[in-house]
Amino acid sequence: IEHVLETLRLRAKPPAEDGVFIRRIALDLVGRLPSREEYDRYLSDPSPDKKFRLIDQLLDSDEYVDFWTFRWSKWLRIHSIPNEPEVVSTYANWIREQIRTDRSMKSWIQDLLLATGDSHRVGPAGFARMVDGPRMQAELVSELFLGAKLSCANCHNHPLARWTQDDYHGLAAIFAKMERGRVVQAGTRGEVIHPRTGEVAVPKIPGVRSIAIEEQPLSSFVEWLTGENRLLSRALVNRAWAAVMDRGLIEPINEMGDSNPSTHPILLERLAESMQHQDYSWRAILRQIVSSDAYGRSGLRESDSHLADYYVGRKSRALLPEVLMDAVSDITQLPDQQLKPYKRAISITDQSFQSPTLLILGRCQRLFNCDIPSTTGSLVAQLHKLNGDWINHKIASKEGRLHQMLASSLAPLDIIEDFYKRALAGSPHEDEMLYWSQQLSDVALEERSSVLEDILWSILNSPKFQSIE
Repeated sequence: IEHVLETLRLRAKPPAEDGVFIRRIALDLVGRLPSREEYDRYLSDPSPDKKFRLIDQLLDSDEYVDFWTFRWSKWLRIHSIPNEPEVVSTYANWIREQIRTDRSMKSWIQDLLLATGDSHRVGPAGFARMVDGPRMQAELVSELFLGAKLSCANCHNHPLARWTQDDYHGLAAIFAKMERGRVVQAGTRGEVIHPRTGEVAVPKIPGVRSIAIEEQPLSSFVEWLTGENRLLSRALVNRAWAAVMDRGLIEPINEMGDSNPSTHPILLERLAESMQHQDYSWRAILRQIVSSDAYGRSGLRESDSHLADYYVGRKSRALLPEVLMDAVSDITQLPDQQLKPYKRAISITDQSFQSPTLLILGRCQRLFNCDIPSTTGSLVAQLHKLNGDWINHKIASKEGRLHQMLASSLAPLDIIEDFYKRALAGSPHEDEMLYWSQQLSDVALEERSSVLEDILWSILNSPKFQSIE
């Protein structure tokens, strides 16, 4: 990154202020806002290594496990199967354990692809049950673990990448004989018909070679995928980078290949090599990325947003719908009842779970291609946030944080300062505090609660609150 900046004669932005950094890192690593206590402690800590200690603390927390179980549940498209609730719970709990123990991703990906047994009891057996047939399984495997959109080669050779129809249907043929009932097992029947030839497709490692039936195609593919080639480590590193840096080193993250080169190819190769040397540790690669100068830089002005690709500074990005929903609950101190049986939106592991508010906020309801929220920033979402009961009820509730603070006789300006620090990880500017002070002084004492409700409403509806700076 530094080499590219020097070549283009671009000057990197300075490190982000402490308040901006702690808010960013907490939202990225554990999916929540920093608490007021965490904020105060971090800003008052003079030690030079406090950033790295904070990163380690977050990565070692139970909240990290919860958040990345949620994210991997989305990427793996975990969803309920009618009359079989055990499948989702068993599968998601297994994913949680892999993340909690920081098990080698190479090992647990091998388990996902090779697992057999009762999917009500064997967690990774759920992987085969999340798709409808071998073609969809080939598409999911290629997008997640090869960073390749092989679906474009279903009806014809990929128009831009190297993938061919033979690659697509050959990979699908590897999964053709798998039985996907409650008990997942290798079967003796099942085939994929190649649309161009009208004949049974030959199992094939994409872009490499065909596999003879006697070789055990699935085992041969998994051995190749998790072997010495870097396709898997590149795909995982690119996904991790995109998750915390807003965009991948190759974008889109599921279209990696010679026709779509990386913005920083040397960096991608070094991170992929690092992941291999660290035994495919997801926690370690996240630590490496968020500890970098590039991650910790201050934000770019809107007029300079085109420089974000070079990592001159950080571009603001919208909160995930689930993270936004939880953030509003945390600030108002009122949980969402519509999430039951889940306690928080980021604990949802079933992608078919229905929530009207999450749908309006942009939660993708499709089971495929859901890396980007579908309606974030839409007029419906904005009107729901501005005028809907979801936020207004939480603000006005006598059980909420605002009215509890008013009942404690806390000074109005202190209440405003507290909400700024909780929601935005910073104090209001002098002109903002002057404005709010004037608003409060212009009304009778008994009407101040209404003004404070309006102030909290404006904070929760601000672009700064609803994004990561």
